[in-house]
Amino acid sequence: MLVTRRATLLGALAALSAACGPSSSSAPPPTAAPQPAAAPQATAAGVAAASKPAGSAPAGSLRLMGFSSSPEEDRLLNDVLTDFMKQYPTIQAKFEAVPEYATKLQTDLAAGTAADVFYVDSLLAPT
Repeated sequence: MLVTRRATLLGALAALSAACGPSSSSAPPPTAAPQPAAAPQATAAGVAAASKPAGSAPAGSLRLMGFSSSPEEDRLLNDVLTDFMKQYPTIQAKFEAVPEYATKLQTDLAAGTAADVFYVDSLLAPT
């Protein structure tokens, strides 16, 4: 069970880092230039995004929420997150072990405050 959770966590972190990382795809250019529908309006967010150098590292925070089956599992998860933060130093990752996990997850999902990554027990997820 511990190996499965760890593999799942590593897969989720790999997918997240791939989604957050710079694109390395080399799509062919379009054959005809698209015509803009309207002139874009400058915004503070747009100016900030435009001033970022291409290929810059992703930055932010990552919250992983789960239940704790043992102190050893908590230690291993924190070790994985530490390794992740060494590879991506601009991302702060934190594991939150939560008692009464199912209740907390449902409450957070309903409130729109769920963690970025969380466990889903197959008994709680309808098929």
